[in-house]
Amino acid sequence: MAFFKDLSKKITDGVQDASEKASQLVEVQKLNTAINKEKNAIDDVKQKIGDKIFAMYQSGETLPDILSADLQTITNHL
Repeated sequence: MAFFKDLSKKITDGVQDASEKASQLVEVQKLNTAINKEKNAIDDVKQKIGDKIFAMYQSGETLPDILSADLQTITNHL
């Protein structure tokens, strides 16, 4: 009987460990999803900033020299 009690305890412990690990993985996935959502929101705003700067460049407004090469590259591709 001791064998079956030990086996039962080992199985129960294994199931509990697997359940805890699965819960942790779900929580990590939720956090990664939230992080990616925020990164995407930041990328969207960066895109809008870039579009506004390029529109300013096209309209002839003076922009910092550091942007000149990149803005010219975009114009060349267009």
